[in-house]
Amino acid sequence: MTCVVGLVVGLLLVQAVPFVFSQTATSPNVKFDPCTPYDQLPVNQGDDYVIGFAYWPGGVWEDWNLTLPGDTRGIPTLNPCLGEVFYNATGFNESTELSQDNIAAFTSGKVGDYNKILSDNNVVFASFTAETDIMASFSIPASEQRKLLDAAQGSSVLTVTAFRGNISSPPMFISSKSPELTKGSGIVKRIGLTIGLDKGILVPGGLQWFMFDGCATCGSNATCIEYSLPTSYRTYSQESCADPFPCDSVNCTTSFIAAFQGNSKSGQPLQSSYQLTSAYQFSITNVFSDVLSGIDDNLVEA
Repeated sequence: MTCVVGLVVGLLLVQAVPFVFSQTATSPNVKFDPCTPYDQLPVNQGDDYVIGFAYWPGGVWEDWNLTLPGDTRGIPTLNPCLGEVFYNATGFNESTELSQDNIAAFTSGKVGDYNKILSDNNVVFASFTAETDIMASFSIPASEQRKLLDAAQGSSVLTVTAFRGNISSPPMFISSKSPELTKGSGIVKRIGLTIGLDKGILVPGGLQWFMFDGCATCGSNATCIEYSLPTSYRTYSQESCADPFPCDSVNCTTSFIAAFQGNSKSGQPLQSSYQLTSAYQFSITNVFSDVLSGIDDNLVEA
């Protein structure tokens, strides 16, 4: 297991915290384990909150989703916190551990062992800890992101999902050397992530991406990663500005800007998501970018 240093950035606080980067999603400490069930450990503002990221070298969006277009069985997307997954004939899915008696009640059978599927495809995991309702920046060292892209088989891309317990986000491309797939190539600069809580507990579907950049904003010194995936109930799309190759500096890594919305365990409204969306709405992302770039300039890779 390799330990490196991730970066967590608050509006008034810069703090380096350790995270685990390995082929095992779980941590021995429940408080810092992204596979702790999402409905355990409800949080208030300022409490530690752990979130996991799964990186798939060579994985495209469709690889994360075992549900085909028009499929109504409700099979969850791949998630490193899930082992054997079963579904029943009504479309209800059960993704927690099942007893033998419960398994017998499922008439449509086994979907698969998610841990094994991800392990067989060399998916690796990182866990980060932020303070609830403090906007934060998560990233892995540029050298690690380059290694993951170099390890890709098939398509020369790197995708990621965020997860907590059995809830995961849609996938996103963060690196690509396959412009035939993503229209552009390069390393995505930044993506926003909103974390939706109700009474301090993550809600189903509560991990969603926020696009800072449309392709029209990338400028002459950047490229754009584009992709679209229609499903039976919505179309997922991505337009993200990227640093073109070659990109060998310590800054050539994707920053995930995380913010919270909803309310805390005590019912207090969470405000940091408004900071995230306001930066976009009022076109002050250049100022925000300058702050992040200044922080990136001080990074030292482990």
